[in-house]
Amino acid sequence: MPLTNDLIYSFKVSARNNVGSGALSDPIPIRAARVADKPTDLSNVASITTAYRVGLDWNEGIYNGGSAVLDYRVSYKQLSADVFINYEYGILTTDSIVYGLEPGITYVFRVEARNLVGYSETSDTVTVLAA
Repeated sequence: MPLTNDLIYSFKVSARNNVGSGALSDPIPIRAARVADKPTDLSNVASITTAYRVGLDWNEGIYNGGSAVLDYRVSYKQLSADVFINYEYGILTTDSIVYGLEPGITYVFRVEARNLVGYSETSDTVTVLAA
């Protein structure tokens, strides 16, 4: 699925020996990988969420950037805070449980996908009251 911000390179090759170089091959187009699209549909799994933990699930982004998604990273912050805390790296599934939360506090969560190139943009956030 070519996207407008993908880079496509074209390569030609030839053999060379002590007599000289052979003819160039036909061009071979190769798409350069980029970061994956951000995960989508981040949501609270109410059946898991309690006063001390929040269950999350999400979907893969639309395009993996030309390189398989290796894992995900979940981060969160209290609603009143400015800075997100990276909670867990290396998540191999599209769900996670964040433990160690304080009852009655509202938290904001987000997820990023990582492929060979690096981390995606962050998902849209979901806000959850730990209750």
